[in-house]
Amino acid sequence: MDRLFKRSDSAKYFYLNKMWDFVTDPEKKGESERYYETFPKNSRKMAVPSCWNTEIGLFRYTGTAWYRTFFYSESENIYLKFEGVQNECDVYLDGKKIGSHYGGFLEFGFEVNSLKKGEHELVLRVNNETNDVNTYPLTVVDWFNYGGISRPVEVIELSDVWLSSIRVNYTLENDYKDALLWAEIKIKTYKPVTDELRLFLDGKTVYKKSLTVDGEAVIATDKILISDVRLWDIYKPELYMVKAEFSGSDLYERIGFREIKTEHKDILLNGRKIRLLGINRHEEHPDWGFSMPFKLIKRDIDIIKSMNCNAIRSSHYPNSAKTADYLDEVGMLFWSELPLWGRPEAAMTDPLAVSRVLEMEKEMINTGINHPSIIIWSMHNECATDTKGGYELTKKMTELARRMDDSRIITYVSNRSGDAHPDICYSLADMICMNAYISWYNDVKREDWKEFLKRQKKMIKACDALDKPYVMTEFGAGAIAGFNSFEAQRWSEDYQVESLKFSLEQLLSQRSVSGVYIWQYCDIRTSAFYELSRPRSFNNKGILDEYRRPKRAYYTVRDIYGKHSGKKAENYKIKLFGY
Repeated sequence: MDRLFKRSDSAKYFYLNKMWDFVTDPEKKGESERYYETFPKNSRKMAVPSCWNTEIGLFRYTGTAWYRTFFYSESENIYLKFEGVQNECDVYLDGKKIGSHYGGFLEFGFEVNSLKKGEHELVLRVNNETNDVNTYPLTVVDWFNYGGISRPVEVIELSDVWLSSIRVNYTLENDYKDALLWAEIKIKTYKPVTDELRLFLDGKTVYKKSLTVDGEAVIATDKILISDVRLWDIYKPELYMVKAEFSGSDLYERIGFREIKTEHKDILLNGRKIRLLGINRHEEHPDWGFSMPFKLIKRDIDIIKSMNCNAIRSSHYPNSAKTADYLDEVGMLFWSELPLWGRPEAAMTDPLAVSRVLEMEKEMINTGINHPSIIIWSMHNECATDTKGGYELTKKMTELARRMDDSRIITYVSNRSGDAHPDICYSLADMICMNAYISWYNDVKREDWKEFLKRQKKMIKACDALDKPYVMTEFGAGAIAGFNSFEAQRWSEDYQVESLKFSLEQLLSQRSVSGVYIWQYCDIRTSAFYELSRPRSFNNKGILDEYRRPKRAYYTVRDIYGKHSGKKAENYKIKLFGY
């Protein structure tokens, strides 16, 4: 299984990460011509996982494409697992449709029963088209919407008993010395089975109970006291392995004991006030699109850690499971966000859009629930939170998040900073988050910084939300790598350094600011809409370029964050760029 730790001792699984048959379908004739029964002979080969827009001849292709592969199974019951398909897909097995899915950055799968032993044909119809009402993302976003099977595909051969998931819940007790733990284990059987369910923590049995399962059930354990727990923290990210076992089948999960919460204007980790020193990162690369291999993901996180950051915001979609796994291991705080960017009221009230996003929200929380590094569920970014429709959707989403998981900070990000269109949703969030590009766009000039803060306070007070942490989630300036001049001017590295210095000094000098997230980690490819307003067709606000080469701003951020984190950059053992 495509994680950084073993998921099962008993399960039989294999990956379909290889070359698949591939054909584009710009005229959308594949369904009527039944490509899922007779695949076109003019197909080419396409790697899975990958994004087709990184291939020669497909750089700008948006629309429908078809994939095909074959696999051999010895089991009559299987689970087909897809970790990410951009953005919409239909799945066919042996000429029959077995399901559909919407949402490009989230894991999904289909159970298939009564399968004959032997070779099987798997076909996917994939579509990455967008519109301005009910797709995620919308057509106009400031990143590139790659198409394809972007993350791994897995086949799990199921036995008579299948443990499909473990959710581990806990509270920290006795001044964070102990934990009260309980687990919810999802079990599927194909015949009545009576046996002992056992739960292990780091190899030690902590719970056992005899029970009978006939069909599908979610078994909740009793609450279990775990004494003298090792806390997961940014300085020492202690992890535990959890294993559930029933009738010869088993499943592993990995957890960390930590508490994250807001208290008045503060963010508390394990009862200790912390300040988020963060950066926004797209999980994207010009040669790989959204299908970055783990080596590059790891390098990104190592570079970010070398800058003395303690937090990363996913921009603007859930990241891969391996990303969260590695963040768990290195003690980096992670912000997981849904791909709702810049949505007007019409796109927040459309019935199909609403149903899609609520389902995506469930998937995001369910897949990320056991990661200690994930401390924030974010509903959306720069949407119409100054409108009634925006309020109603935000209310639905925040209420759903709290029902599913009340152990994390729930928020969204606003750019409604003026008196003309004030944000009316702040009361719904645990934390106030604002984007403001000081000295870059015309919304906040350097000389107006204090007035901007006054407007913010007035708007937040109107929502009765003054007693909440305040985080600046986006600020920065664009810079073309290598462009320097005798006088700082827009698009120069000099200007970017000056802008970030000013912004960081102003923000971090304010006690009321609980965190900052610089926009952004590296330059990224943007959508066709921005090609004329973004030099090179890239969002160039990265402090590294798209190939992860540092601009001057990298060293500026490293030094400033080092000063405020209490750590010096030279103390980090990660060696970068040959230095």
